[in-house]
Amino acid sequence: MAVLSMAALFSGLAAAATYTLPGGTLPSGCTSDSSTSVTCSSLSLSWGDNIVVTNANTTLTVTNELKVGGNNINTSSPASGFNIVAKKITSGGGSTFGGSLTATSDDITIGSADKVTGDVTSNNGKVTLNSANVSVGGNVTAKEEVELGSGASVAGNV
Repeated sequence: MAVLSMAALFSGLAAAATYTLPGGTLPSGCTSDSSTSVTCSSLSLSWGDNIVVTNANTTLTVTNELKVGGNNINTSSPASGFNIVAKKITSGGGSTFGGSLTATSDDITIGSADKVTGDVTSNNGKVTLNSANVSVGGNVTAKEEVELGSGASVAGNV
């Protein structure tokens, strides 16, 4: 009886998805524009979802908000020059980004235990790097302000 109950409990859980940019399985609402460009109207990844990038210098453009948490993006065999450009970027923590992040008209919030290998830029808002093991491998730039939590580290300039 206990085995059946445990099976029933976990049967409703969805498996994490793996998306391949630019030419493989894409998240819902996204289209591949070229061999180095994918566009999404908005994008919310579920915890554990992964994005694999196969071509160097690929850009993922999200015309509205990108929401992530607990995701690996371009980390397994990182393609160089990967960029995410979105109106607003919000991470709930626990994500790794193998590339750079740019918010075009709003804020970027990087959650606890997030890792970004490239630059973090907010063209018209602020950048918040929460505490608890946040690391940025490049520069952090914001039109308004940059908030650094006590456990945040930035390898480049702020």
